[in-house]
Amino acid sequence: MKDQGIARRRELKVGAVIAALFSLLVTLTGLSAVFEPQSALAAGNELGETVEFTPNYDFADIPQGSGSYADKGNIIWGGNGGSDNGVTNKKSNVGFAWCIDLGLRTPADAKNLIWDKSTAQKLTPANIADTTKDTAHGQERYDAAYKMITNMINSWKAGKYDEAKKYNLYAQALLGNPTAQGTAGEVINSNGQASPQAGTYSGVTPGEFTDLTGFKAMAGGPSVFDHAIDFKAPEGSYLTYVPPTLPNGKVAVNQAQRMVPPDQPGIKPEPKNPVIKTKASLDGDQVKAGAKVVDTVSYEDLIPGKEYTLSAQLINKADESVVGEGSAKFTPEQASGST
Repeated sequence: MKDQGIARRRELKVGAVIAALFSLLVTLTGLSAVFEPQSALAAGNELGETVEFTPNYDFADIPQGSGSYADKGNIIWGGNGGSDNGVTNKKSNVGFAWCIDLGLRTPADAKNLIWDKSTAQKLTPANIADTTKDTAHGQERYDAAYKMITNMINSWKAGKYDEAKKYNLYAQALLGNPTAQGTAGEVINSNGQASPQAGTYSGVTPGEFTDLTGFKAMAGGPSVFDHAIDFKAPEGSYLTYVPPTLPNGKVAVNQAQRMVPPDQPGIKPEPKNPVIKTKASLDGDQVKAGAKVVDTVSYEDLIPGKEYTLSAQLINKADESVVGEGSAKFTPEQASGST
């Protein structure tokens, strides 16, 4: 009986140990389930497919202090790899670019973070919701943002800095996280005057924003889809941006601004529809053998800086015979003009 009692106590101890182990396993399993969202969140800190672009380091002198040129299209200094007198992190090297997350820190404000050109990312209709959280109208939002970024860069290149600044604000109201969109929305709904932090903007109206983008700007929240616009971004296009990263290479999500550089390899050039017209006249008042004919050429939608060759024939109206011909090369400085 004594041996049976000892055996019984051993069975109870073994059972208790098994029960404890089972309880621990259940607890650990529960802990695993609790920590899964953290793993999913960490995945959002990883870089995606990278893309190459050429930084612009020479647009202007390096701006000190805030690193911003509010009077030059709101363009921001993003570093040149260490030789900017400490304006940015010495590893930041994206040059001049625009911020698209209004209200978050800039490279000059967040020297603990890095904006590295080698980490540049592609923004597409497929991933635009990662930041904007708009899962219902990703394509429409991308189309509108593509249009605003293109307008911004074209205006900046043309020296129309107030327009570039306005389009930058409109892009921020489309591309930022919901909070940043709301910050931009406040400025838009105040006709560009709401935020001392963001500065003032010329020509900004909520009506124009909706007409151009198809979205309504909301103060304090994300922009809301209103209607489809008559514009579609080209198939296969993408917007290039540089995210802020931590020293360990992880993306510093919602800690600072993403930067959009002027060089956008994913923006497709608009198709050209060149028009060339000529007007021939005599050099003098009399028609005679050997007279010099002056041909004035007017043109539209040519590519500035590209060499063109013009060939012409002088036709006799009576019998349509060729009585003279010539050719000349020219390089237009602007898309439209005359020579």
